[in-house]
Amino acid sequence: MEKGSRGRGKGQKSSRPHAPSPQFFKSSLLKLKMKGVRGIRKLKAEESDEESYIELAIDVLKTKDRASIKFLKDFLNVLPSPGAVEEVLVAAIYQLAEIDSDDCCWILYNRDYLMPELDLVAFATNLALSKLENRGFIPDRDFRVEANGQLYVKEKTKSQLLVGNSIGEQLILEEFIRICD
Repeated sequence: MEKGSRGRGKGQKSSRPHAPSPQFFKSSLLKLKMKGVRGIRKLKAEESDEESYIELAIDVLKTKDRASIKFLKDFLNVLPSPGAVEEVLVAAIYQLAEIDSDDCCWILYNRDYLMPELDLVAFATNLALSKLENRGFIPDRDFRVEANGQLYVKEKTKSQLLVGNSIGEQLILEEFIRICD
């Protein structure tokens, strides 16, 4: 059967992971709470909790299921601030890039699923601007940012910008940077 075909023959398994159920999230939350009462030092518990949230986010993002991603974002609202939710989602995307670049590219392409908790266009623009400024590139000569937040760079600038990045940064920058004349 061709890639992307919805139908499956008898006995064929779907290559797409199933969407986590609400019970999955409840049991994950219970596990996270239990980690906090095991007598582990508070700092270690917080680090462990953050890692658990990131692992959960990766698992959900890999499902490529909009409803599950929305449920994940609602679930992450237990975190102390919107910034903490954003940090978990960004960390999950970076780790997902290392694990499975195709799944990472899918979420970058379907970035609206993460809004408003994570604005990937703004994140990518800020990442690129930081790198461009640190490397001595000049606004309006080497690159420009449009009113909609889209970043445009010269071909030569882009090739230099894409050197020396992590896999996550590379995928993010490639997805969001556009070439201008």
